[in-house]
Amino acid sequence: MNDKSNNFLALILLSAYRSSPSKLNIKGKDYFFSIGIIWNTFKHLIIISGISFIFAVGLKGAGLEIEYLFFNLLLWFYFADIVNSTVSIKIEKSFLEFTGVNIYNLIFSHIYRTSIQWFILLIFSIMLFFILNIDIHETEILIAFSLFTLTGFIYASVMTFLLHDQDFLIEIHQFFMQALFFATATVIPISIIPEVIRNYLLYIPIVHIQEFIKAPITGIQLTYIDIFYPILFILFGAVLLLPSLYFKGKKVYAKTNK
Repeated sequence: MNDKSNNFLALILLSAYRSSPSKLNIKGKDYFFSIGIIWNTFKHLIIISGISFIFAVGLKGAGLEIEYLFFNLLLWFYFADIVNSTVSIKIEKSFLEFTGVNIYNLIFSHIYRTSIQWFILLIFSIMLFFILNIDIHETEILIAFSLFTLTGFIYASVMTFLLHDQDFLIEIHQFFMQALFFATATVIPISIIPEVIRNYLLYIPIVHIQEFIKAPITGIQLTYIDIFYPILFILFGAVLLLPSLYFKGKKVYAKTNK
Protein backbone atom coordinates (compact mmCIF):
# COMPACT_ATOMS: atom_id res chain seq x y z
CA MET A 1 0.00 0.00 0.00
CA ASN A 2 1.25 3.50 -0.82
CA ASP A 3 1.33 6.46 1.56
CA LYS A 4 -2.01 7.86 0.29
CA SER A 5 -3.76 4.55 0.95
CA ASN A 6 -2.21 4.32 4.40
CA ASN A 7 -3.26 7.89 5.20
CA PHE A 8 -6.83 7.24 4.04
CA LEU A 9 -7.05 4.03 6.09
CA ALA A 10 -5.71 5.86 9.13
CA LEU A 11 -8.32 8.60 8.69
CA ILE A 12 -11.10 5.98 8.44
CA LEU A 13 -9.94 4.41 11.70
CA LEU A 14 -9.65 7.84 13.29
CA SER A 15 -13.21 8.69 12.22
CA ALA A 16 -14.49 5.41 13.66
CA TYR A 17 -12.66 5.98 16.92
CA ARG A 18 -13.87 9.59 17.30
CA SER A 19 -17.50 8.59 16.70
CA SER A 20 -17.44 5.79 19.29
CA PRO A 21 -17.84 6.03 23.08
CA SER A 22 -14.32 6.00 24.50
CA LYS A 23 -15.46 4.42 27.78
CA LEU A 24 -16.10 1.15 25.95
CA ASN A 25 -12.52 0.88 24.68
CA ILE A 26 -10.22 -1.75 26.19
CA LYS A 27 -6.60 -0.70 26.52
CA GLY A 28 -3.62 -2.78 27.51
CA LYS A 29 0.11 -2.39 27.50
CA ASP A 30 0.51 -3.89 24.05
CA TYR A 31 -3.02 -3.86 22.67
CA PHE A 32 -6.07 -1.73 22.07
CA PHE A 33 -9.57 -2.98 21.29
CA SER A 34 -12.51 -0.70 20.66
CA ILE A 35 -15.83 -2.21 21.71
CA GLY A 36 -17.18 1.29 21.14
CA ILE A 37 -16.82 0.93 17.37
CA ILE A 38 -18.81 -2.32 17.43
CA TRP A 39 -21.46 -0.80 19.70
CA ASN A 40 -21.68 2.31 17.53
CA THR A 41 -22.46 0.08 14.56
CA PHE A 42 -25.00 -2.30 16.08
CA LYS A 43 -26.80 0.01 18.52
CA HIS A 44 -28.92 1.19 15.60
CA LEU A 45 -30.27 -2.35 15.19
CA ILE A 46 -32.00 -2.11 18.56
CA ILE A 47 -33.49 1.30 17.83
CA ILE A 48 -34.67 0.42 14.32
CA SER A 49 -36.16 -2.90 15.43
CA GLY A 50 -38.10 -1.19 18.22
CA ILE A 51 -39.47 1.57 16.00
CA SER A 52 -40.37 -0.94 13.27
CA PHE A 53 -42.34 -3.06 15.72
CA ILE A 54 -44.19 -0.05 17.17
CA PHE A 55 -45.22 1.28 13.75
CA ALA A 56 -46.10 -2.18 12.40
CA VAL A 57 -48.40 -2.87 15.36
CA GLY A 58 -49.78 0.65 15.70
CA LEU A 59 -50.62 0.99 12.00
CA LYS A 60 -51.71 -2.59 11.45
CA GLY A 61 -54.20 -2.81 8.61
CA ALA A 62 -52.65 0.10 6.71
CA GLY A 63 -50.52 -2.25 4.63
CA LEU A 64 -47.44 -1.70 6.79
CA GLU A 65 -45.35 -4.78 7.48
CA ILE A 66 -42.22 -5.02 9.60
CA GLU A 67 -40.18 -6.57 6.76
CA TYR A 68 -40.10 -3.36 4.76
CA LEU A 69 -40.58 -0.90 7.61
CA PHE A 70 -37.31 -2.15 9.06
CA PHE A 71 -35.28 -1.46 5.93
CA ASN A 72 -37.07 1.83 5.25
CA LEU A 73 -36.00 2.95 8.71
CA LEU A 74 -32.49 1.55 8.38
CA LEU A 75 -31.96 3.45 5.14
CA TRP A 76 -33.38 6.67 6.59
CA PHE A 77 -31.16 6.51 9.69
CA TYR A 78 -28.21 5.81 7.41
CA PHE A 79 -28.98 8.88 5.31
CA ALA A 80 -29.52 11.02 8.41
CA ASP A 81 -26.25 9.81 9.92
CA ILE A 82 -24.26 10.72 6.80
CA VAL A 83 -25.85 14.17 6.57
CA ASN A 84 -25.93 15.21 10.23
CA SER A 85 -22.47 13.94 11.11
CA THR A 86 -20.87 15.48 8.01
CA VAL A 87 -22.59 18.85 8.40
CA SER A 88 -21.50 19.11 12.03
CA ILE A 89 -18.00 17.67 11.56
CA LYS A 90 -15.26 19.61 13.31
CA ILE A 91 -11.90 19.75 11.58
CA GLU A 92 -9.11 20.67 13.96
CA LYS A 93 -6.13 22.63 12.71
CA SER A 94 -3.80 19.98 14.16
CA PHE A 95 -5.17 17.36 11.74
CA LEU A 96 -4.34 19.49 8.73
CA GLU A 97 -0.71 19.80 9.83
CA PHE A 98 -0.06 16.12 9.15
CA THR A 99 1.52 15.27 5.81
CA GLY A 100 -1.01 14.02 3.26
CA VAL A 101 -4.04 15.08 5.32
CA ASN A 102 -6.43 17.68 3.94
CA ILE A 103 -10.04 18.76 4.22
CA TYR A 104 -11.07 16.57 1.30
CA ASN A 105 -9.75 13.19 2.43
CA LEU A 106 -11.00 13.97 5.96
CA ILE A 107 -14.56 14.35 4.67
CA PHE A 108 -14.26 11.43 2.23
CA SER A 109 -12.88 9.12 4.94
CA HIS A 110 -15.65 10.15 7.33
CA ILE A 111 -18.41 9.38 4.81
CA TYR A 112 -16.66 6.19 3.70
CA ARG A 113 -16.42 5.00 7.32
CA THR A 114 -20.10 5.78 7.89
CA SER A 115 -21.07 3.85 4.75
CA ILE A 116 -18.98 0.83 5.76
CA GLN A 117 -20.55 0.66 9.22
CA TRP A 118 -24.09 0.89 7.86
CA PHE A 119 -23.36 -1.59 5.05
CA ILE A 120 -22.16 -4.10 7.65
CA LEU A 121 -25.39 -3.50 9.58
CA LEU A 122 -27.42 -3.90 6.37
CA ILE A 123 -25.81 -7.22 5.46
CA PHE A 124 -26.20 -8.47 9.03
CA SER A 125 -29.90 -7.51 8.94
CA ILE A 126 -30.47 -9.25 5.60
CA MET A 127 -28.87 -12.42 7.00
CA LEU A 128 -31.04 -12.16 10.12
CA PHE A 129 -34.24 -11.89 8.07
CA PHE A 130 -33.06 -14.87 6.00
CA ILE A 131 -32.53 -16.95 9.16
CA LEU A 132 -35.98 -15.95 10.41
CA ASN A 133 -37.40 -16.98 7.02
CA ILE A 134 -38.96 -13.55 6.44
CA ASP A 135 -39.36 -12.72 2.78
CA ILE A 136 -37.45 -9.62 1.69
CA HIS A 137 -36.17 -8.41 -1.66
CA GLU A 138 -32.42 -8.04 -1.32
CA THR A 139 -31.78 -6.61 -4.79
CA GLU A 140 -34.11 -3.63 -4.30
CA ILE A 141 -32.69 -3.01 -0.83
CA LEU A 142 -29.09 -3.00 -2.08
CA ILE A 143 -30.00 -0.67 -4.96
CA ALA A 144 -31.73 1.64 -2.47
CA PHE A 145 -28.65 1.58 -0.22
CA SER A 146 -26.47 2.66 -3.14
CA LEU A 147 -28.85 5.49 -4.04
CA PHE A 148 -29.01 6.65 -0.42
CA THR A 149 -25.20 6.63 -0.27
CA LEU A 150 -24.82 8.86 -3.32
CA THR A 151 -27.74 11.13 -2.39
CA GLY A 152 -26.46 11.51 1.16
CA PHE A 153 -22.90 12.19 0.00
CA ILE A 154 -23.99 14.95 -2.38
CA TYR A 155 -26.48 16.57 -0.02
CA ALA A 156 -24.09 16.40 2.95
CA SER A 157 -21.25 17.94 0.92
CA VAL A 158 -23.39 20.86 -0.23
CA MET A 159 -24.84 21.52 3.23
CA THR A 160 -21.49 21.29 5.02
CA PHE A 161 -20.32 24.16 2.79
CA LEU A 162 -23.50 26.23 3.15
CA LEU A 163 -23.71 25.77 6.94
CA HIS A 164 -19.98 25.93 7.64
CA ASP A 165 -19.41 26.67 11.37
CA GLN A 166 -22.88 28.21 11.71
CA ASP A 167 -23.93 26.37 14.87
CA PHE A 168 -27.39 27.90 15.00
CA LEU A 169 -28.13 27.04 11.36
CA ILE A 170 -26.75 23.53 11.86
CA GLU A 171 -29.16 23.03 14.77
CA ILE A 172 -32.05 24.36 12.67
CA HIS A 173 -31.04 21.95 9.92
CA GLN A 174 -31.24 19.04 12.37
CA PHE A 175 -34.85 20.00 13.09
CA PHE A 176 -35.41 20.11 9.33
CA MET A 177 -34.03 16.58 9.04
CA GLN A 178 -36.47 15.40 11.71
CA ALA A 179 -39.36 16.91 9.77
CA LEU A 180 -38.02 15.36 6.57
CA PHE A 181 -38.31 11.93 8.19
CA PHE A 182 -42.11 12.19 8.08
CA ALA A 183 -42.15 13.70 4.59
CA THR A 184 -40.15 10.95 2.87
CA ALA A 185 -42.63 8.03 3.04
CA THR A 186 -40.31 6.24 5.45
CA VAL A 187 -43.15 4.88 7.58
CA ILE A 188 -46.30 6.43 6.11
CA PRO A 189 -47.11 5.23 2.56
CA ILE A 190 -47.17 8.10 0.09
CA SER A 191 -50.41 6.70 -1.36
CA ILE A 192 -52.46 7.61 1.73
CA ILE A 193 -51.26 11.22 1.81
CA PRO A 194 -53.69 13.76 0.28
CA GLU A 195 -52.86 14.45 -3.36
CA VAL A 196 -52.41 18.19 -2.86
CA ILE A 197 -49.58 17.46 -0.38
CA ARG A 198 -48.29 14.36 -2.16
CA ASN A 199 -47.56 16.30 -5.35
CA TYR A 200 -45.04 18.42 -3.43
CA LEU A 201 -43.49 15.50 -1.53
CA LEU A 202 -42.76 13.71 -4.81
CA TYR A 203 -40.07 16.32 -5.51
CA ILE A 204 -38.06 14.71 -2.68
CA PRO A 205 -35.92 11.94 -4.26
CA ILE A 206 -35.90 9.90 -1.05
CA VAL A 207 -39.67 9.37 -1.38
CA HIS A 208 -39.13 7.47 -4.62
CA ILE A 209 -36.36 5.32 -3.12
CA GLN A 210 -38.42 4.43 -0.05
CA GLU A 211 -41.47 3.47 -2.11
CA PHE A 212 -39.23 1.53 -4.49
CA ILE A 213 -38.33 -1.01 -1.79
CA LYS A 214 -41.92 -1.28 -0.56
CA ALA A 215 -43.41 -2.18 -3.95
CA PRO A 216 -42.14 -5.80 -4.21
CA ILE A 217 -43.64 -6.64 -0.80
CA THR A 218 -46.92 -4.75 -1.07
CA GLY A 219 -47.40 -5.64 -4.74
CA ILE A 220 -48.55 -2.06 -5.38
CA GLN A 221 -46.90 -0.21 -8.25
CA LEU A 222 -47.60 3.51 -8.00
CA THR A 223 -47.52 5.29 -11.36
CA TYR A 224 -46.09 8.47 -9.82
CA ILE A 225 -43.11 6.68 -8.27
CA ASP A 226 -40.08 6.71 -10.56
CA ILE A 227 -36.73 5.27 -9.40
CA PHE A 228 -34.99 7.19 -12.19
CA TYR A 229 -35.90 10.48 -10.50
CA PRO A 230 -33.34 10.06 -7.65
CA ILE A 231 -30.80 8.91 -10.25
CA LEU A 232 -31.31 12.18 -12.15
CA PHE A 233 -31.03 14.06 -8.85
CA ILE A 234 -27.67 12.36 -8.23
CA LEU A 235 -26.40 13.14 -11.72
CA PHE A 236 -27.37 16.81 -11.53
CA GLY A 237 -26.31 17.08 -7.89
CA ALA A 238 -22.87 15.71 -8.70
CA VAL A 239 -22.19 18.99 -10.53
CA LEU A 240 -22.36 20.76 -7.15
CA LEU A 241 -20.16 18.22 -5.35
CA LEU A 242 -16.66 19.42 -6.26
CA PRO A 243 -17.45 23.17 -5.98
CA SER A 244 -19.01 22.60 -2.54
CA LEU A 245 -15.98 20.68 -1.28
CA TYR A 246 -13.62 23.24 -2.83
CA PHE A 247 -15.27 26.23 -1.15
CA LYS A 248 -15.64 24.28 2.10
CA GLY A 249 -11.89 23.74 1.97
CA LYS A 250 -11.25 27.42 1.35
CA LYS A 251 -13.32 28.34 4.40
CA VAL A 252 -11.53 25.82 6.60
CA TYR A 253 -8.05 26.86 5.47
CA ALA A 254 -8.91 30.56 5.77
CA LYS A 255 -9.88 29.98 9.40
CA THR A 256 -6.90 27.79 10.30
CA ASN A 257 -4.40 30.20 8.70
CA LYS A 258 -5.52 33.16 10.83
